[in-house]
Amino acid sequence: MIERHFAKYGAESKFLSLLELGRPWNGSISGIIALLGCFLVSKEPLSLFDAIRIFLSFLFLWMGGAIINDLQDINIDKINMPFRPLQSGRVTLSEARTFSFLLYVGGLLLALSLGFNFFALFLLFFVLTVFYSVPPISLQRRGVLSNFTMAIVFVFIPAVTGAVFVYGLVNFSVFFWMAILCLTILFGFCLIMKDFKDIRGDKRHGKKTFVVRVSLKNARWTSVIGTVMFFPLTTYFFSRLFDYQFIFALLSGVIYVFLVYIEIKDTKKYIPIEEDKRFGEVRLTLLCYVILLLIFSIINYYRLIFT
Repeated sequence: MIERHFAKYGAESKFLSLLELGRPWNGSISGIIALLGCFLVSKEPLSLFDAIRIFLSFLFLWMGGAIINDLQDINIDKINMPFRPLQSGRVTLSEARTFSFLLYVGGLLLALSLGFNFFALFLLFFVLTVFYSVPPISLQRRGVLSNFTMAIVFVFIPAVTGAVFVYGLVNFSVFFWMAILCLTILFGFCLIMKDFKDIRGDKRHGKKTFVVRVSLKNARWTSVIGTVMFFPLTTYFFSRLFDYQFIFALLSGVIYVFLVYIEIKDTKKYIPIEEDKRFGEVRLTLLCYVILLLIFSIINYYRLIFT
């Protein structure tokens, strides 16, 4: 859904097409989660300059990895998403490779400017984005491992990297680790749904995603059951890190109900464009949850800093 929407704007200029190719809306989630990791453990003021560098480093590297993934899947996406910049001819292969290289360099330089600990963990993020797309490893073709690798890149590494930046290599609380772990697993189950719209092209080109391996029905219920189990666990462990636990739990409960409803509604007939819209709604709902987590972590942060 989001890809289709931005394709309208990307058609207006080469630069917008290049930005669209990198899917910055996904990279922004990783950047926000990195800031979440900072605010969850920080006991000292975090400068705006550092916050911007942290956010942009993950945004740039995610976008670079997304372009590499599109280059690897160029023939598959001619079936699944013909409106994308490479498939529609709005961006050439050479332009895509050059833009990806510049994003990788920019992200790595920003990470290096944030210190050795940040850069070391950031390199792990970089390696996984490459292993996800590029043969012979190509984790995106390895069933459910693809979804949980993406969740680690989306959530676990950014959150831990942000926390290490402000607090160093120390033992964080059990509740911090459990909250980040459960959020990562929740994302892994929800990301199963991203492949539903792509079944036709993935099957034709032998891309063994989880849904191709186990069937649409089984993959859908795996995603739903995982969400039902891990959203409450994630909310519980984060609530132990926050003040105003009742308000946080109440707002999280609203998001929880909405997310489960999106995942199970209108599942009798398979229509690729509807599955695309469904995952767009899932992604937007997860973004709302991440923003809620960030807001409550900032509230806690300011309470610690100024009281």
